[in-house]
Amino acid sequence: MRSMTGFGRGEHEAGGRRYVVELRGVNHRFLDVHVRLPAGLAALEPAVRAAVAQAVERGRVEASVDVRAHAGAETAAFVDVERARGYHEALKELAAALEIPWRPDVWALAALPGVLPPLEAAPTPEEAAPAVRQALAAALDAFLGMRAEEGRRLAADLAARMELLSERLDAVEARLPAVLAAAQERLRQRLAAWLGEAPLDEQRLAMEVVLLVDRADVSEEIVRLRSHLSQMRTCLQADGPVGRKLEFLIQECQREVNTLGAKALDAETAADVVAMKGELERLREQVQNVE
Repeated sequence: MRSMTGFGRGEHEAGGRRYVVELRGVNHRFLDVHVRLPAGLAALEPAVRAAVAQAVERGRVEASVDVRAHAGAETAAFVDVERARGYHEALKELAAALEIPWRPDVWALAALPGVLPPLEAAPTPEEAAPAVRQALAAALDAFLGMRAEEGRRLAADLAARMELLSERLDAVEARLPAVLAAAQERLRQRLAAWLGEAPLDEQRLAMEVVLLVDRADVSEEIVRLRSHLSQMRTCLQADGPVGRKLEFLIQECQREVNTLGAKALDAETAADVVAMKGELERLREQVQNVE
């Protein structure tokens, strides 16, 4: 089982450049991949998206690709003075037209496009593709490893909460015969109080007891809850995405627990039902992070 939360980083050097790929993942109902590439490398987006989609089946994944000059390479060749002068005159004219103070800033001018062009031309998609592929593979390894580790922690927490649910369910089942017997006795006493000195119709009492037991018996709900919990435990050991199946099983568990609460005849069972609802809500929140 894997979490949808994770981070991975990969690097690869080629042609005097270092290619860095970072992957960040968070929970999402479906697979949602966002790719950010440097200018000039947009053609690589389909390949990056396809590689991520092949490895990840659920979650929002942000993939960023950065290309940096090698540490020993020069970073600028020359200053385009004429281009900077053109920017300066245009901005000065704009300031005058808007009647705002004009305070030229050399650093701001240097940051404008083309004033300080890089020494090397940006790599073409064909040149960059092999290096990006290598860096992406390393990032995916780290990303999936982190998701798997987080998945193991999630599985342990989910298993512990399922065990708490089972313990509460055992308590409800163990009390069931005594709860039904007590309900029958209360019914007998109530009927006797209503009838006063009149004789008690045992046949009518038996019919009322049958109806009471039928309404209050939660054996079927207990059996279905145990089945759902067993399937959830199997999911924790399964390969591949199980998040959606777990979400469905938790929803079914909530349905059965609600019925248990509606049929509860004693305060202890009602308290167990409240505790089970709390654990199911915690399970539901945790499963939101499962792939």
